[in-house]
Formats: sequence, structure tokens, C-alpha cells
Amino acid sequence: MKTSIYISYYPLKEELTPGILSSIDRLNSYKSLIVENNRMSTQVFGEYLDVMGALTKKKRNL
Repeated sequence: MKTSIYISYYPLKEELTPGILSSIDRLNSYKSLIVENNRMSTQVFGEYLDVMGALTKKKRNL
């Protein structure tokens, strides 16, 4: 089943920005996902299990 997720991160301090960019870079490393970025959010598209697996793995790594 295809799914899409919209993620918005708003850094409250300037030093959080590198962590947000690192998270986006890691999402981009998954070949099975389509990751689109804009100024307000990151959209992740793909098969449900692939998207949820990437997000779950990311959550543990943060």
C-alpha cells in the first residue's frame, strides 16, 4: 500500500538545524522512498512498510 508522510521540523535554536538536515539526508539514503523538500516540510512517499521502517529507524537514531 502506498503512503505519504509530511514532516515539519521547526528549530527552536540555531544549533538544531544540523540535526534536521542530517535527518533529511538519512531519509534521502533510502532508494525505495521518494523524498521531496520545501521550505516548510519534507514529504516522504513510498510503500507503507518502507516509509514506516525508515521513520522508525530514524526515530531510534535521533
